[in-house]
Amino acid sequence: MEQGVLSIQRLNKGALQTLQQLEDTAEKVSDSEENHVKHQQHLNALQKAVQALQIKRDQLKKDLQNTPWKVLRSSVLDEKDGQLCMSSRSDRTGINEESIQEALSAALKVKAQHTLTHTCRLTGCSVTSVMKGKHKHIRICWDTFSNGQYCEPYYMELQTSRNHNSLSISRHSLPYFLPINSMSQDLNKDITGFVNCVKDYLNAYISRRQQAFTLQNQHNTILDGEVHTSASFDNITFDLKLTNQSEPCTASIALVFDNLLLTSPSRVFVRIKDGDISRSASRKLCNHLKSVLAAHPLHIAVDKLK
Repeated sequence: MEQGVLSIQRLNKGALQTLQQLEDTAEKVSDSEENHVKHQQHLNALQKAVQALQIKRDQLKKDLQNTPWKVLRSSVLDEKDGQLCMSSRSDRTGINEESIQEALSAALKVKAQHTLTHTCRLTGCSVTSVMKGKHKHIRICWDTFSNGQYCEPYYMELQTSRNHNSLSISRHSLPYFLPINSMSQDLNKDITGFVNCVKDYLNAYISRRQQAFTLQNQHNTILDGEVHTSASFDNITFDLKLTNQSEPCTASIALVFDNLLLTSPSRVFVRIKDGDISRSASRKLCNHLKSVLAAHPLHIAVDKLK
């Protein structure tokens, strides 16, 4: 009897172990199938993304092939010395001349805007397009800085001719004393040079102006009166109290900038106004003041003269 019971118990134990093993195997198979499904879903998603990118690539290729520039390059356009011109080739048979002119105008416009945008990016300027009625104008913005601080922007709007092959100045906010007319003569020959030239004039003007403002605001205790300037700050005059000399005196100083592109004076005039100082000492002091004022920015030079 006891042997029968033991046999039944061993049989039950073996059956339970087998059942447990089957359940474990089933779970592993289920996990494997679930991972396979997730992997397949991920793979499908990647394939769809690749297909979408391929479609986008094909569309971009098509757009590039159909641009006016590409069409003209392949059929009727030549470039000589950087200038666009109509080709003299004989393979233009069957091409509509009106379509050619429209495509040429569009290509010239795109080229001008691309050149301008690239130029402004290189020089730290910004360029945008604005609508004026039915016509599109190009706006250039020059941001100005002094000693790492932002000052103010200056703007210029350019308009294209009817055939889009030339640019002209529509309006601007540049200072009136800048030689705009002479600079604009090279606008259509070298737009990079034009943008850089305007930038150089603005930077020089801002530098001279901020030197004078800094002198007036931060060194007014050693000034006898106010700083006087011309509109373009190419002429700056002030009276400086020299109290650190063995014989205190006041010097009348005039700085002259012969060129609006200069940030340091080309000429310095010094005259001792008052004070009990000998002629030789006065001459020596004037030469010293001239050398310091010519070698350093105005506010730094005054610091050295305190």
